[in-house]
Amino acid sequence: MIHADVKTKAVKDLGIVKMAGSGKGTKGTGNVRHLDDVPRISEIEVNFKRNIKHDPEEFARQLKNQEKGMNELTVNEYLKNRERYIAKGRAIEGNSAQKMARQEALKDKIAELRKQGLSRADATKQASDWMDTQAALHNPDQIAGGRADSIGGLGDKRVNSSLGSQWKYRIDIVDEQIRKTAENMSPAEIKNTYLNVKLTQYQKGAF
Repeated sequence: MIHADVKTKAVKDLGIVKMAGSGKGTKGTGNVRHLDDVPRISEIEVNFKRNIKHDPEEFARQLKNQEKGMNELTVNEYLKNRERYIAKGRAIEGNSAQKMARQEALKDKIAELRKQGLSRADATKQASDWMDTQAALHNPDQIAGGRADSIGGLGDKRVNSSLGSQWKYRIDIVDEQIRKTAENMSPAEIKNTYLNVKLTQYQKGAF
């Protein structure tokens, strides 16, 4: 039985399907792989709910970037990252990567505000206030198989926290589907077949 928020679409050939991708990178998604035509597993759809207090465009942006990041992982990479996360939790190197990303973003924001005519003191204050609302984003979150040292820019920390907390109740079913598919794959296929994940926003009446 599949959880209501996670759905799969079955295809032939042991759950592997060839998919054509755009190959176009998305700004702020970290180290982007340009994947045009690679083997992928059958589609796994994961549904998320947006808090009505959260900005819909920011929610959609972060969700799309997490989807893109997941689909840049091979089955092998996903399983290894998940095994590490289950055994050790969030990787320490992820903290240093986030710290560096925040430092760079703060510096850029101050420079941007200075160009608008603000004094250094005012620019620093406004940039610091803005930074308090931001989180350095893993795409996807480490709990969803993301690489600890890969940061995909900054985003609203409330949205990021919401997605992270929702992953806790969805990732086990995703694991189950991917592991089940991997059981029918050769070692070479596991290393060269990519995920095919679709992250969607809950719509009233969808289930």
